[in-house]
Amino acid sequence: MGFIASQNAQFSTVWGWSVVIFGGYYIMKYRNYYNAAGVFAAYLVGLEIVLRMTGAELLWEFGKYGTIALLILGLVMENIKQHKTSVLILIYFLSLLPSVFLVPFESFNIWRQSISFNLSGPLSLFISFLYFRNRFMSEKEIKNMFRAIILPLISMSIILVIRAPAMDDIVFGSEANSQMSGGYGPNQVSSVLGVVIAIIALSKILGYTLFKKDIYDYTILGVCSIQAYLTLARGGVLTAILAIFTAWLISLG
Repeated sequence: MGFIASQNAQFSTVWGWSVVIFGGYYIMKYRNYYNAAGVFAAYLVGLEIVLRMTGAELLWEFGKYGTIALLILGLVMENIKQHKTSVLILIYFLSLLPSVFLVPFESFNIWRQSISFNLSGPLSLFISFLYFRNRFMSEKEIKNMFRAIILPLISMSIILVIRAPAMDDIVFGSEANSQMSGGYGPNQVSSVLGVVIAIIALSKILGYTLFKKDIYDYTILGVCSIQAYLTLARGGVLTAILAIFTAWLISLG
């Protein structure tokens, strides 16, 4: 799928919509049984960068809007009234809303894009908090979510290999290297590769094997680690290391 998406933007468009449409159908049919909303939303989180770097004809914030829609649908299927939010997270989101009136109004489209770009992230965070707060998940459900995030990022890893230039053409410097990030933003690519690193490391701390055998997990970890380092974008790797170290400290307790 990563190879096809790298050659055909229309396939990426269909790929993105199919996740939302089939996910919505599955959630409604089984009334969010086995945390289906969380799994499909997790897959879409991993897929968002793939859709952008392959030129899918979708809204720029499609991944966030799709995640929000799937999680809200899951809450509705479970009866949203059963889920209580925290006053602090509610205050956090509401305090961001007055910023809407501070955005310069050059045109409605630019104004809308600015609001969408800056508030879609906090909104998806708020809905995610509402969905996952006090939610008990079995080991199987956690592993399913971990796999769902990683699978589209394996496709992204394939795209990076396909788009990698010849070694003689690579110019390494002190700045992030877009040549090794498939022509897309090195910081974004490094960040999502860091997510793979953190998830697989966390799964090992918890004693999970995600892809049948440990050798598969470690192979994915090794490939994604090398690709993250080659982007020379430090944020994703350092964040992953900090997350792993924090998880390890918590596990000791």
